[in-house]
Amino acid sequence: PPAGPVTLVCCNTTKGTLNIEVHESWAPIGAERFLHMVNNGFFSTKVGLFRALQGFLVQFGLAGDPEVHKLYHSYGNLKDDP
Repeated sequence: PPAGPVTLVCCNTTKGTLNIEVHESWAPIGAERFLHMVNNGFFSTKVGLFRALQGFLVQFGLAGDPEVHKLYHSYGNLKDDP
């Protein structure tokens, strides 16, 4: 994988702490959206994590607050990362 900045995001879940390394150079578009969501409170709305593969990925999608979900849904789908 390409080198570049790495941002560490720590989440408190019902199963304990989840540490996420965001490698911006690996997927710049996805990383930018994820970090925007983190910094703007999307995950403070009790977001469900649907699938977690240790050391690989976590899948999420629906904000716990319908108004927050509506806002992010209005942003539309992400373009594919290069």
